[in-house]
Amino acid sequence: GGSYDPIADTWAPISTAGGPSARSGHTAVWTGSRMVIWGGFNGQVTLNTGGRYDPVSDSWMPVTTVDAPAARSNHVAVFTGSEMIVWGGNYSIRETGGRYDPVTDDWNATSTVNVTPYQTSFKPSAVWTGTEMLVWPGGRYRPATDEWLPIAQDTGWAEGHTAVWTGSRMIAWGGGLLSDVGPFTDTGRIYDPATNSWSPTSTINAASARTAHAAVWTGTVMLIWGGYSGWDGVPLLNSGGRFIFGLSTDDDLDLFTECAGDCNDADAAIHPGAAETCNGVDDDCSLSIDEGGDALCADGDACTTDSCEGVPG
Repeated sequence: GGSYDPIADTWAPISTAGGPSARSGHTAVWTGSRMVIWGGFNGQVTLNTGGRYDPVSDSWMPVTTVDAPAARSNHVAVFTGSEMIVWGGNYSIRETGGRYDPVTDDWNATSTVNVTPYQTSFKPSAVWTGTEMLVWPGGRYRPATDEWLPIAQDTGWAEGHTAVWTGSRMIAWGGGLLSDVGPFTDTGRIYDPATNSWSPTSTINAASARTAHAAVWTGTVMLIWGGYSGWDGVPLLNSGGRFIFGLSTDDDLDLFTECAGDCNDADAAIHPGAAETCNGVDDDCSLSIDEGGDALCADGDACTTDSCEGVPG
């Protein structure tokens, strides 16, 4: 493998010393300091091994196989902030998973109580909400209580789709009836865990139908790229699309949407016309921070340099 610096536009090789064996169909998560990869297929058998990579020292440590889930590939994985959760995969082990602590190098099984057939699909997707792992098609797994909750059934699911978490919704897009042969779709679905309900994405100016593409969430936009649109991987695509979600929704209930100029729709105290205070934040969405002239001068707060006095406080 390699590590890429997008600022310098340079690649550096990743050491293979002590690293995992060659494989595909594995998962990878970032812990904040390590990349953890696990599972996969080596061309002959599925694997229940993995490795922890430290990019600072360019070194690997193994992932224990003690109490690890059964070997698998094409599973899903998320990182909760303290654990990697893996779930599903190929064939007979689709209804099982595990929780891995990369600090202690320990595994614990995930509950299988209330697992539904929708959680056992080949090639599902998974996102982490901050409290739950959403598996689609499937359910909602809460590691704090080790329990599964149902996700409302939806006819818009397609195998080989991608999914992102926006901070309040899961957006699933693309894929097909059969992930390798289609037919494929240029549609998507939006899941709201607060109401356990689905709604469609717009298809206006959508990217062309595809599967096996990649998707990321930028904070405001879902970007999708690549994939293929025909039988068994052809033709490959060098195109993509941008799906803008939620700009016309007043998420923080301050009577302003992002389309109406709200520069932080997660904070009701920040919106056009709000009172500017000395807090290092653009409270009134004017593209200026802590402006206000005499109103903020000589306030005894050293967090800013007063524009009218030119001195701190």
